[in-house]
Parts: sequence; C-alpha cells; structure tokens
Amino acid sequence: VVCPFAVGKSLVFLKQNLYEQIRQLAFQVQDRGQKTIVAYRRMRAQRDKYLQNRK
Repeated sequence: VVCPFAVGKSLVFLKQNLYEQIRQLAFQVQDRGQKTIVAYRRMRAQRDKYLQNRK
C-alpha cells in the first residue's frame, strides 16, 4: 500500500521543481533577449556613426 501522504509530498516536490525549471528557463530567455537588444543597439550605433562619417 502506497501512503497517500508520500504521493502528495512527491507531487508537490515535482510541481515545485517544474516551477523552478520554468522560472530558470524564462530567466535565460529574458537574459538572452537583453543581450540581443544590447547587441542590436550597439550595431545600430556603429551603423549611424558609419553613415555620418560617409556624408
């Protein structure tokens, strides 16, 4: 016989683990997005400088 309390406990643990993984994944995606935005801004700044120098 499986103790229902143990099953409930493991389910709660699984759920917490899942939330943690989702949170970390979301954080990674956000971080990557931030890096992309920074790189994009830098690229645009360089392009603007380049275009001004060509005038």
